[in-house]
Amino acid sequence: MLKSHLGFQKTTNKVSIGRRLTKSLLKRKIFIQVILSCLLGVAMYYGVNTSLSVLVGTMILFIVIQVIAYGLGLGEMNTLSIQPHSQLFVEFDDSGIHYVDNKTFKERIKYARDVLKGKEQLHHVHYDQIDHVQVQKVTRFMKIPGSNLATEMNTYDYYFQLKDGKTYNLINAMILQDDGQKIDTILNQYIQNKQENK
Repeated sequence: MLKSHLGFQKTTNKVSIGRRLTKSLLKRKIFIQVILSCLLGVAMYYGVNTSLSVLVGTMILFIVIQVIAYGLGLGEMNTLSIQPHSQLFVEFDDSGIHYVDNKTFKERIKYARDVLKGKEQLHHVHYDQIDHVQVQKVTRFMKIPGSNLATEMNTYDYYFQLKDGKTYNLINAMILQDDGQKIDTILNQYIQNKQENK
C-alpha cells in the first residue's frame, strides 16, 4: 500500500495515466474541504457578521458548492494539469486497461460515494478490443506556483479508440514517477495501431 503524503503521488501501484481516486485520497480531499469551509466560515463570522447562523451557513454553502463543482467535473484545473476532472484515469495491467467513464453529474457523485464504500466499479477493456491509441505531444504554457511568467511545458494527450466505437480521452493527464516510459512500452507491446504525433 502506498503511503499518502502532501502533493501529487500515485494512489495505486499500477502503471497509470492520471491518478485513480481512492478511498484515502477522497477522505483527504474531503478533510481539506471541511477545513477550508471552517476557515471561510470563521472569516465570515468575525469579518462580516458575528452570528452563529452565518458561520454554519457559510460552511455548509462552501461544502455544497464543492460537491456541485465535483459533480459537474470542474475539479483539479490547476497549474500542473488542465485535465478537466480528477476522476479520469487509465490503469494498465497484463490483460488490458481499467478506466472509469463518468459523464454525468449523478454518475460522478455515485462514483465518489462508491469509492468511499470501497465498491467502485471500473470498466475493463482487453488490449485486443482497443482499435488504436493516439499519443499527441502538445506544448502548453502554464504558470508555475511562485512565478509570474508562463512556462513552456511539453505534455501528452492520449486518445483511446475502442473497437466498439467508444472513445476515451485523457488531455494532459498527470503521469507520475516513471510511468511515462512504462506506458510507452506497454502501448508498443500490446497495441498494434499506435499513432504518435511528437
